[in-house]
Parts: sequence; structure tokens; C-alpha cells
Amino acid sequence: MPDIQTEIFTKVLPKMKLNDLTFDDDVGTQQTVTVETSDKSLSVMQQIWEFVHVNPGLTAGEIYKRMDGQTHTGISTRLNQLLKVNKLMRTKKPDESYRWFSIGDTYPSMDKRASLALAVKARQEKLARKAKAKAKRVAKADATPEVNVRVPPNAWDIDAMLARMSITQARGMYDALKKIFGA
Repeated sequence: MPDIQTEIFTKVLPKMKLNDLTFDDDVGTQQTVTVETSDKSLSVMQQIWEFVHVNPGLTAGEIYKRMDGQTHTGISTRLNQLLKVNKLMRTKKPDESYRWFSIGDTYPSMDKRASLALAVKARQEKLARKAKAKAKRVAKADATPEVNVRVPPNAWDIDAMLARMSITQARGMYDALKKIFGA
């Protein structure tokens, strides 16, 4: 039975348009694996997925250094987008760095209609959450605390007067007294 290195060089590499594959047990010169990205028919996302598929276990910084023509921010953003749609996975190493791996053997095709529908649905949900949060804030600001304190209307008890006031009324009273008595 042939060893894995021979299998890779004879069966896998010819199908993949790769240059200079290296193994950990190679004693000779260090070479890096690169993917030819001159194929303009591939999207940037697909190019990144292909690169991670061929070079598993690299950090975002290592991927950036090896992929020409891409910014580090662009690489990181697209890696996270691919992670969110379950096309890539990452593992955290003890040195606090994330290592990236592809999921599957081929780049999964995306249904553009389904993607657009998901994006529209996510946008609508976000707007609904914002509207709900705003309505909650407005309702909370407009609500006056209900106090069950029975005090005669002409009582001069300070605590009872404050208990009947809303926050806005108490602040107005404070400002008026500050003007009268000075600060």
C-alpha cells in the first residue's frame, strides 16, 4: 500500500492546481502551499474557501499573508461570513489563535433566491426588534409610578409629596427650589 504522501502527489494534487506542497516530515527546504487564484470565475468567498480547504489549520493572518491581493480585514470578514453559513469551522488553540478548516469536499453552491430571502427576513427581524425596544423605552419613560399612599391633599409631609410626584415633576420642583434658594 503506498504511503499518504505518494497518494497525495499522484491523485490529489493533479486535480487541484497547486504549487509546492510541503509536509511536516520533510527535511529539505521549506515550501509553502498556494492556490492559484487567477480563475476570475471564482468569487472571493470561494477563493478563500478553496484556499482554506487546501491549507487547513491556518490562522487568518497566515491566510492573509499567503493570499495576494486581499486585505487582512477583508479576509477576516469573509472567514467569519463563511463560518456563519457553516462553510468553514474554526478551533481555538492554546495560544488564543483561531485555526480555520473547511467543511466538506467541495464549495457548497448557494441558492441566490434563498440567500436573498434569508437576508430580507433577517433585516425585517432586526427592524422589528428595534421597533419593539424603542416602544418599550417610550412606554417606560411615559409611565408614571403608581403609589398607593393615602395622604390628605393639604399635608405638608415631604416624603408624601415626593411619593405623589413623578420623576419629571420632582426634577422640576428641584430646579425651582434651586432658583429660589440658590445653589
